[in-house]
Amino acid sequence: MTEDYYWKMFDGEKFYYPDNYSDFTAYDVDGIKFGSTFENCIAEYLVAGLEQYEGFIDIGACCGAFSVLAASRTETVIAFEPCSKVYPFLLLNVKRFENVRTLNVAAWSEICELTLKIGNDAGGNVIHDDYENHLSTETVKAITLDSLNIEADIIKIDVEGTAMKVLEGGEQTIRKAQMVFVENHSLVQGKWPSGEADVYPTLMEWGFGVDLVCEEKVFEHHIWKKTRGFIAEKR
Repeated sequence: MTEDYYWKMFDGEKFYYPDNYSDFTAYDVDGIKFGSTFENCIAEYLVAGLEQYEGFIDIGACCGAFSVLAASRTETVIAFEPCSKVYPFLLLNVKRFENVRTLNVAAWSEICELTLKIGNDAGGNVIHDDYENHLSTETVKAITLDSLNIEADIIKIDVEGTAMKVLEGGEQTIRKAQMVFVENHSLVQGKWPSGEADVYPTLMEWGFGVDLVCEEKVFEHHIWKKTRGFIAEKR
């Protein structure tokens, strides 16, 4: 890693992250703390309840905080992170676990190449067209979740406004899961990124009971954004 980085103690070990990763704030004796209510909810659940499930898929893994939490609590973890600048941190943070498979690709509706827009925060790189305040771009590989022919009881999807694309390419895999965490984005002006409004009803159609965990307005990348966190549990 050539850029500046920091580390903090996280789940008993050093956790490395770049200097522009604002989402990850602290770990202390009181528990795991992230920058959003929804991410704190996921972390609390993984720590308290993951051992009763088999397998965790982390889509939009960033530096690997949720993959780290899951790795010591379930048999297998598969982590997706397409950004070339962030992916080395994911590798570093999970290297002590033999049960973590990392993929330097995006999860999408088809196998293709995409333009990833690099923002000013390591946790906020995006693919959707509505985001214009990026610093640079890079071309990344994308695959469908179903193309891997894998199964996991729990799936986390945090892909900055393109969750529906993940669902479109992962229906078979997601339908087999017991629980899905989804961070769902819209612009506060009322304009949803393409397909995002369909995430909730799609999960309901696939047999999940969907609970809205939180709804927050956040100022990120120079725009106001509304974020909704869902937990979808198989009925």
